[in-house]
Amino acid sequence: MLNNKIEILKNNNFEFPKNSLFKERLKLVFGLNVDSISSNEFYLEIKPIIPDAPEFYPTVYKKEKYLDADNFTNDLSFVSFNKYIFYEDRTAFNYLKLNDNYYLYMLVQDYGYYNNELLEYIFENINKDLESPFAYAVFFGRTGIYGNWELRKKIFQKYVNQYPDANISVIYFIAPILEEKNPYEGNREYDVAFILNLLIERNQKNNIYPVGEADYIFTKYPNFLKHLKDNNYYSFPQLKSYSENKSNLDNNDISVIYYIQDPDGYADLRKEKSKNSEIIQQLKNGEKIEVINNEENWIQIKTKEGKEGYVYYDRVKMK
Repeated sequence: MLNNKIEILKNNNFEFPKNSLFKERLKLVFGLNVDSISSNEFYLEIKPIIPDAPEFYPTVYKKEKYLDADNFTNDLSFVSFNKYIFYEDRTAFNYLKLNDNYYLYMLVQDYGYYNNELLEYIFENINKDLESPFAYAVFFGRTGIYGNWELRKKIFQKYVNQYPDANISVIYFIAPILEEKNPYEGNREYDVAFILNLLIERNQKNNIYPVGEADYIFTKYPNFLKHLKDNNYYSFPQLKSYSENKSNLDNNDISVIYYIQDPDGYADLRKEKSKNSEIIQQLKNGEKIEVINNEENWIQIKTKEGKEGYVYYDRVKMK
């Protein structure tokens, strides 16, 4: 079987990597120190973040210096995967995108590996459905086969910076972290503070208020807000400013005017908290509204006509 696989690689012009490159790439991509493993054949198995995800983990052949897996679509996918892992071959990358993209997802989702072209491809797919578990398995996971399950700060920050208008909601992942209901291995409160600071900074640049994620977390977890204050907001300036200003508004009962502002010139008032929900009314930019509940990303509002429904948080501004 090994001989057959080697012949397939040779027949498709795969250059078997030298020992130094072989070790370097397995360390970079999978966080694996090959010298620490005596066996010639071993799985790159890792506990998945998404429990029901298929587990097609690669097998390393240390002596022969290539990787294999049980579920490649065909021989060219097998060859392309090896060319991409060891040489970041662009033709191989394009082939995998069209024919076996699971293995590209796996590199980022399971192992936290990326380069610019790979991350751009993954971001494009995340944007197609920001509510899918896949999006969060990219932002939260291990880096390397032995890494902890935690926020991948560089990936998350790169995404927020690159897609400032993306309607990404992280509330339903933040909540279990703070409630310690998942096997999260990072610094729970610091990582949530990092997320909120980034989102507050993004929204302030776009003159958006309120920040639904922050308001929801502060309301539901008052102890978290207290801990932030006790830790000087972990030195995150936007988080500190937003938290203190919001507290002052709440305590002083200052009159606040909320209104609609949307890049399309109008915002959809929906019956339920979903982009697929029935549209009750279209609200023009500048139209004043009453905010009933702003504890989640979908803000419950009442229009001047008395209609109640939900608008996505970044369509609501305050003055």
